[in-house]
Amino acid sequence: MIKPHSIKNLIMETNMNLFSWTMIEDGFLFSPSVKRFVGDYFSNTVMHVSQDEGQWGVDIKLWNRLGQKIQDRLTKGKLDAHGNLEEHIYHGQIVFKLAHQVIDQDLRRWNDKKYLSWLKQVFKHYVELNGLGCLAVVSDYDHNFFSNRLAGILEKYSTPKNPTQKYLAILISPDQPDLNWAELLRLLEIIKQYKTLNKIVVSKKFKAHAKKYKWLNFGYQGPLWTDEDFIQRVRKILKNEKTAQEQLNEHRNYFRNLEKEQRRIEKDLGLSDHEIYMFDQARTLMFTKAYRLNVRHVIQYALETVFLQLAKKHAVPVYFFRYALRNEILDFVSGKKIDTVEILRRRHRVLKIVSNRKIKFIPANKIDATLGRILEKAIEIKQDYIEGQSAFPGKARGRAKLVFGIPDLQKVTHDDILVAVTTTPDVLPAMGRARGFVTDSGGITSHAAIVAREMKKPCVIGTKFATKLFKDGDMIEVDADKGIVRKV
Repeated sequence: MIKPHSIKNLIMETNMNLFSWTMIEDGFLFSPSVKRFVGDYFSNTVMHVSQDEGQWGVDIKLWNRLGQKIQDRLTKGKLDAHGNLEEHIYHGQIVFKLAHQVIDQDLRRWNDKKYLSWLKQVFKHYVELNGLGCLAVVSDYDHNFFSNRLAGILEKYSTPKNPTQKYLAILISPDQPDLNWAELLRLLEIIKQYKTLNKIVVSKKFKAHAKKYKWLNFGYQGPLWTDEDFIQRVRKILKNEKTAQEQLNEHRNYFRNLEKEQRRIEKDLGLSDHEIYMFDQARTLMFTKAYRLNVRHVIQYALETVFLQLAKKHAVPVYFFRYALRNEILDFVSGKKIDTVEILRRRHRVLKIVSNRKIKFIPANKIDATLGRILEKAIEIKQDYIEGQSAFPGKARGRAKLVFGIPDLQKVTHDDILVAVTTTPDVLPAMGRARGFVTDSGGITSHAAIVAREMKKPCVIGTKFATKLFKDGDMIEVDADKGIVRKV
């Protein structure tokens, strides 16, 4: 039984669906790896989805308790993020292999038996991957326990020349490349080779590159990057004040230079072996989250490809698969009778509750009353600044533009600060234009934190109230060296 006002909405996203979120939630709820790495199981969660927009909430006391437990285990050396990453990579490699069995392949000759076998393998390894990923998320998301613990280490050494938040952002930055880094490296190499836009875009290497990486930020249901998206990125690189060669050298040397700076800070501050270990664990968790995002994008694209084929074959709308649960999809493909009409209704509005690890769908006429009873009460904010954690250091000033979904992306210009509850791959075009980012939710492994490091833009995460405090058009300053955002 869920207690009144015990659930806090932690995630709010657009361009998503029930199936995709449930795959992640099932990992959090049912994978045995959660107890191994996090220390206990989740019990009560709430998923509210309407017209491809969703909110996911959890018993906030349990969430915070698990976050504290992870921090305690990390502090005592009883938890190793490297072991968690190794298991991630094991399952991730299998998922990548499964994805490429269907991406750009002719599936018309596949029968239901082959689809069923493929889906079962994907479900098994992807759900387990999400269970393993629970560690990186719960370690810091929303409550910021881990990043606060790390900031506390640096606070002992803090001086005007040694700003805590700036050094925190550097020391927790992943020290190994993910696929986004590899993709940009290859694109810069192509640009350097062909030099002009006209020669670049007609080259076989550019066309092959665009095809290979089109899914890299697919999200839950697309769209894919188009050739034009890659061309726009090329234009931006060519317009940079630095030459393509300079940008390529800088990108190639990024991790080498980052590692040198991390070692310098550790030495200059005189961090103990245990303190160095704590930051190493944070970096590993950061990379783990980025790795899981790469896997998520490729398998969601692969699943969407399979669902489109199955929808044609069985004469059902593709939304049936986007709003069905795993067992319902397997039953459907197996030929068992499924209430497709009821499942399709879920797209309009659905409330899925897991109480004591048992799944229940709430009738449509009781959704509002149920949410009013179980969600925590809103907090009134009266101040002109907020504090959070620095995800990438630096300062930026501009007009606040609040982004709650895809329709808001067009508001963001090159002079603005993007303010959101959280960010997702769908927000990337606006993030590319904005001078800096501010989010309510998040932690050191959040999407905004990962993108801020990739784009090297000032970012303050986990402010809790930015979208309530600031309004569109407010002139604000992001001081990510100090983790403060204020009206100016």
